[in-house]
Amino acid sequence: MALTITAIKRVHVPAGRALVADITFDSSYPTGGEPLTPADLGMTSIEWLEAKQKGLASRLAAYDYANAKLVLFTAIGAEAANASDQSTIVVRAFAIGDQQGIASV
Repeated sequence: MALTITAIKRVHVPAGRALVADITFDSSYPTGGEPLTPADLGMTSIEWLEAKQKGLASRLAAYDYANAKLVLFTAIGAEAANASDQSTIVVRAFAIGDQQGIASV
């Protein structure tokens, strides 16, 4: 399966484009993270991405720039287990990158 991305707001910034989005994980998390490419966010590159779990945080998310993946960790710092159901986890992400010409939300 894949991540579900819900754009909240897109804005132009001097360096390109910024996006605020809710990202929901699916029911079978793969070791190494879920693929998250610039195109998934309407961008041609991701220069910076930060994601934090909405609500009470039991998971931490980090973007792996080298492999274009969103990696999920438990609160104690271990990566979420392979094939585990993380479908209740929603993170709010803020990304900056080059725009792809997609209209504002």
